[in-house]
Amino acid sequence: MLSLLSLLIAILVASTALFALLTRGSGSNAGWEQVQVPQGAVQEGQPFQISRFAYQRSSFAIGEIQLSIRNITQSRQEGVVWVLLAPPDSEEAWREAVWVSDEQSITLDGGGTTDLTFAPPAEILQGTFALSAWVHGIRAGERFHADGAGSPALIYLGAPFNIAIVEIAHEEQIDGSIGLDVTIEASNHSGTAIPASLLFTLVSSPNGRASETEGLPIYISPSYETTLDHGETAAATLHGSAQLPAGTYAVVALLRKSEDNSEVSRVVASEILNIE
Repeated sequence: MLSLLSLLIAILVASTALFALLTRGSGSNAGWEQVQVPQGAVQEGQPFQISRFAYQRSSFAIGEIQLSIRNITQSRQEGVVWVLLAPPDSEEAWREAVWVSDEQSITLDGGGTTDLTFAPPAEILQGTFALSAWVHGIRAGERFHADGAGSPALIYLGAPFNIAIVEIAHEEQIDGSIGLDVTIEASNHSGTAIPASLLFTLVSSPNGRASETEGLPIYISPSYETTLDHGETAAATLHGSAQLPAGTYAVVALLRKSEDNSEVSRVVASEILNIE
């Protein structure tokens, strides 16, 4: 009986470990992304090699970054390790980085391995970036390239939903009203598709600044309805017509969920609408 119980426990432990391993390396929109390393052949005089490279991510954020560094020589070696984010088309990522982690010093005996953890960027970044890891060896006080690796999966960082006003055109119509054409773009990085509404409003801006002011909108445009898939950007030019007294107005674009009309993102145009 005891032997059977021990066998069942062993099977349970092995199954749990296998499930954790499969989940950890799934590379899905939320969870752990595993980067295949090492990358490239060992070069002459290379003392270190990245033996593990993994990071937590969601569809719009990055979390902890983990590296394992191995000393591939038979003697004690010193070095530094860091990670960075750069634009995807960077030819020299270290020169064009938008974020660089603090360096971590390593000292390893021959054949030894160390595990390192790096915190994600503390500042807010907006855009799509490439993540890479770098190792320099240190010999006689001089640094030299020892290894590097990059994640082939690009990383979007920013708000789960974004909206932008691309263009505003207006003209006075025969009846004295103001005709408006406002082109809006909205993108979804939330990880799931949503039924979405795009629309714009006009808000009085008596100080002539491009910012939303207090009070109810003076005008609300007809909405453009669509389904916004994850990773998709939708664009629409919305036409409106309003009787507006002379003054200055801010144009506010809105992205709402159609199912409950809840607001998920908004932006105020950088230009003021001036009606004389």
